[in-house]
Amino acid sequence: MEKICCVFAAGEYKEKPIIPEGAFIIAADGGEKILLSMGIKSDLTLGDFDSLKTNPQGKEIIRYPVKKDDTDTHLAIKEGLLRGYKIFYIFGACGGRLDHTIANMQSLSYLAENGARGFLINGNEMITAIKNSSFKIEKECDFSVFALSGIAEGVSIKGALYEAENITLTPSIPLGVSNSTSSGAEISVKNGTLHILLR
Repeated sequence: MEKICCVFAAGEYKEKPIIPEGAFIIAADGGEKILLSMGIKSDLTLGDFDSLKTNPQGKEIIRYPVKKDDTDTHLAIKEGLLRGYKIFYIFGACGGRLDHTIANMQSLSYLAENGARGFLINGNEMITAIKNSSFKIEKECDFSVFALSGIAEGVSIKGALYEAENITLTPSIPLGVSNSTSSGAEISVKNGTLHILLR
């Protein structure tokens, strides 16, 4: 089983996150506050520390200038990739500032483009992205599928209330919104990237 990298961002937390045993924990700036409130010290704390407001307490610390091209969360994802992680659980990355939520969804595309898989987890909602691959839903749930990163061709949805076979989704028409499955479903895309929201 692949090791998991857990990234804690400074956004909204609907409930206490569940950290898989043995996961590598990165606090992205103010995300360290959440970890410390849980009595957990990160393996790595990084960022410009503009939202942390205190000295970082992680086991390892990487400081960046305030003027930089990447968000702190995206820097954490890049660092996790450099350290060989392919599965990312990202907490505190939804809600709060809408611009950062959108940026974090873009980071899911970045992970998919680099052969990894990320999950933005916020309470009972989860968002992931796949590129030229498939994703299995293992239980009953509601879900939506979006082509946010460009045209997605050869999209198929099986085992859902609304099924599809080899269709094309675009960023301008929300055709894949509000679907559901009673026992599990499989979503695949032949050419392009899909964002999948489960709740």
